[in-house]
Amino acid sequence: MGTDLDNDWDGYHSKVWDTYTGDVLHSFPHQHIVRGCDFSGDGTRIVTGGMEKKLRIFDLNREDTTGQPLLSCDAHSSVIRNVVWDGARNMILSSGDSMEIKVWDPRTLNPMHTCKMDGPVTSMDLSADGHYITSTSGKSVYFWDAQTYTLRNHVKTEHDVSAVSLHPSHSRFVAGGTSDLWVRIYDFESGRELEVYKGHHGPVHTVSYSPDGELYATGSEDGTIRLWQTTPGKRYGLWQGDGTEDA
Repeated sequence: MGTDLDNDWDGYHSKVWDTYTGDVLHSFPHQHIVRGCDFSGDGTRIVTGGMEKKLRIFDLNREDTTGQPLLSCDAHSSVIRNVVWDGARNMILSSGDSMEIKVWDPRTLNPMHTCKMDGPVTSMDLSADGHYITSTSGKSVYFWDAQTYTLRNHVKTEHDVSAVSLHPSHSRFVAGGTSDLWVRIYDFESGRELEVYKGHHGPVHTVSYSPDGELYATGSEDGTIRLWQTTPGKRYGLWQGDGTEDA
């Protein structure tokens, strides 16, 4: 479903939008704020989680208009802030203030695994190649094997971390935080801080490497998204004008 996008911040609904027209294709009611949602691997379902501490799965091909979920469960003891549908393994990941990542079978919403952490989970995602589950809590960054759900690496930084992205080569990762305005690069194996950059005027809430690893993007409370070169000064891309206007 490449033309669709879910939006989980409109009141107590999870909505699916057509990215070409901006039309709302589906709207699923909830009883409280939805904090996270994701598509299934085949794009036919979505999973949601939020302030209700529940997981819900909705069928996008269902013809009835009641908006009732296919499945739902009481998933966590605290707020759910992050939801990921691992399409490669057909598993659902959820996390939040309850200090753990839970893995669910989407066919039944039965719990399959639990990854314990030392504090509330501020972010969680899959690496671009699907090999790692990345998560953050306080000043710590965790990398879990996405196949076995065992802890592969635990990096303790000196700063609060709110978002992390692993480079496609698995050699380094970029991290942003809410306690300062800096973007930091760390070595994956040793956890050593390699580079520090400042460009935002507000806390950094999200970071992501490009698929080729040549760029990474950062999003901040200052209302901007910035693109950074992984290797500063290296030529990247070519943009050529048509010669009719001055550059």
